[in-house]
Amino acid sequence: MRTIDTHTHVVPSGLAAPDHDERWPVVVERDEGSADVLIAGRVFRTVPRTAYDLEHRAEQLAPDHVQVLSPMPELFSYWGRPEAAADYCTSVNEWIAAGVNKFRHAFRGFGIAAMQDPDVACGQLSHIAALGLPGVEIGSNIAGVPLHDKRYIEFFDEASRLGLVVFIHAFHPPGIGTFTDPMAGNGVTFPNEIGQAVGGLIAEGVLERFSALKILASHGGGSLVSLLPRLQFIAKNYERARILMPRDPADYARKIHYDMLVFSAPLLNLLLDNVGAGRVVIGSDKPFMNHDPVTLLERFPHLGSATIESIRWGNAARLLGL
Repeated sequence: MRTIDTHTHVVPSGLAAPDHDERWPVVVERDEGSADVLIAGRVFRTVPRTAYDLEHRAEQLAPDHVQVLSPMPELFSYWGRPEAAADYCTSVNEWIAAGVNKFRHAFRGFGIAAMQDPDVACGQLSHIAALGLPGVEIGSNIAGVPLHDKRYIEFFDEASRLGLVVFIHAFHPPGIGTFTDPMAGNGVTFPNEIGQAVGGLIAEGVLERFSALKILASHGGGSLVSLLPRLQFIAKNYERARILMPRDPADYARKIHYDMLVFSAPLLNLLLDNVGAGRVVIGSDKPFMNHDPVTLLERFPHLGSATIESIRWGNAARLLGL
């Protein structure tokens, strides 16, 4: 069955630091078909060839499978000077767009923007759209600033106007540095982080304000499904919250799309019960996680072939405008 994987990553090769600062991520290829991603001169991650060689990646992809390529989140570089970050993001976006255009049967792509300066980021959205990329990937916080902060209102307004998907990826959660194993820290903090980010857009009225905004939440929206009953109670019983959320908070949650990167059939079932099968799409985190979320759907034969086809293809196709 054909599949669109909305959550995969790349690390473009051949990018230069825009201002000769060694903190910008760069890819240094090895002989054995892998590469080191260097940040500040140190190896941040060793990645497989499929992360930076799109011809090789397209050859490895199963027929009737399309991957949506997003930059590895560490490439966001929200620490950088806005002008330099804009140049870096543009290079990343153009690399992805070139790969998508060359291997149209295999890929679509999301760009990134210099979110540390919302005005600069807004200006980049039109270029992302002009490149033919259907969306933009952003962190769940911007150097510690939450997405529901008022400084990002114009960014969401512009993304909505252009019809771009905003793919929110869990990023640098508070406390992750306290874990001796970064992947264990990822496991503990990412679900809470993405739930808080998306929940903040609901609780602060961003989704009420921008009814046409296309949001794709990574990691199944994380803890959002456990937050909704509490938000519903608060919106019903507290006037200030009701002003921000004049409708049932669950209604806003059902306007968001979610990848099904939850690793658990019961959790997937909970997500489906809360937001509906029409808002769930495939997401694998390839090539950084050796995990196939499609296998979870084998536990849901009662959904029927048409609904499973929508989760695997149709929902994402409509979201991306394919």
